[in-house]
Amino acid sequence: MSNITSEMTPFSVLTAAMVQDNGNHSIVLPADWLQGRTAYGGLSAALCLQATLRSIEDLPPLRSAQFCFVGPATGKLSISSDVLRKGKSTTLVGCDLTGDSGLAVRSTLCFVAGRTSCTTINRLSCLRSQVRKTVQAITFGLTVQTS
Repeated sequence: MSNITSEMTPFSVLTAAMVQDNGNHSIVLPADWLQGRTAYGGLSAALCLQATLRSIEDLPPLRSAQFCFVGPATGKLSISSDVLRKGKSTTLVGCDLTGDSGLAVRSTLCFVAGRTSCTTINRLSCLRSQVRKTVQAITFGLTVQTS
């Protein structure tokens, strides 16, 4: 039996090792964050987000993100983030993660400031209404139409 422990390098230590290099960020991942020859997908996505947050100042909260895993994230990874469009409340960012094998991840990150609203939705009331319609439909053999 081996005395080797299977502890992973903490994420905070990993991101602290990310360095800025010619406007991009770069990192070499330790073997304990690899799945076979590539980085775990969630880690690749998190690195894209971290590099974006470090590269672009004053971003509102992240509201949505899309990640396309194109190829393996191997070797020295380089992460570049560019503002695609900035409006009054929304900033759309494109971020690419490349490695020794070329493009590994292409992502789109949407940062949107919060807004006040005049509309208040009582979710419990909406749920009760839907349950009532469903019970009526079951009782009277009607077709339920949900929106």
